[in-house]
Amino acid sequence: MTGTWSEESLRRLRASRHAGDGAALVALLAGLPFADVLQQVGEAVGDAVTARVPGAAELAERCVAALGERDWEGDAELARQLGAAMGRGPVPLLRPLPVDLEELSGLLEGDPVLGGGRIDLTTGDCWPQLVDSDEQTEDDEDPERWLPVWCEGSGVRIPGGRLLPGRQEHH
Repeated sequence: MTGTWSEESLRRLRASRHAGDGAALVALLAGLPFADVLQQVGEAVGDAVTARVPGAAELAERCVAALGERDWEGDAELARQLGAAMGRGPVPLLRPLPVDLEELSGLLEGDPVLGGGRIDLTTGDCWPQLVDSDEQTEDDEDPERWLPVWCEGSGVRIPGGRLLPGRQEHH
């Protein structure tokens, strides 16, 4: 691992995954660290392992180890997916969840103080952050039903990497 992630290497990661070019993906990942883009790398490597691309299983092992070490929300699920792709357990039952992208964009790019909200994992509905409501039900508190969405603001970059005035950058 000698390189670092640049806009070009991120573009190549997305392009190789979109094209299903596992060999290009493995070549790209062989020289780059995973920490900064672990979620994207893990998903892409899973595709390459499933396609039996030479070298992909070794990269998947590195991803599983890094996911276990990092232990962020969602990392255990991705590690299980990679394990299943390598034949080490059942394939997780995932289903598509249609979400209105305009509503999701409103949650992500709204007011940084009052923005955000959650997605109903049973329907795909986007719900803005609740202020105070007497109409809450027991289902509203079920953590398995809701995916929290935090407002990220709408930082717009101009050439040269500067943010436009009045915009906030969130990492």
